[in-house]
Amino acid sequence: MGVRLRPDLIGTGLCKEALAALLEGLLASGARKIRLDVAANNPRAIACYQKCGMQIADEFWRDGAGPDDPDDPKWAMLLPQMRQVGDRWLVRFYWMEITPEHVS
Repeated sequence: MGVRLRPDLIGTGLCKEALAALLEGLLASGARKIRLDVAANNPRAIACYQKCGMQIADEFWRDGAGPDDPDDPKWAMLLPQMRQVGDRWLVRFYWMEITPEHVS
């Protein structure tokens, strides 16, 4: 499942409210843990999830598109979250989790 907001709604608190309600409902219905994979280069999403009580539990690396030219400035923000293994590029992701005792 992916969740996206229109650009004009970012920063309004709507995402946090909706996510908090969704997490509360899932945990109240008996879920023992909810886990999301979140791109490490998405600090706004990470902050939103943390405001809802989620915590970074682990990290993993996933195949991703990498730069043809790592010196190209358009890749500057992504490169700290990427690594090259042979001819493949890997992108860092975090597992973020919440359990009933961590609901905010």
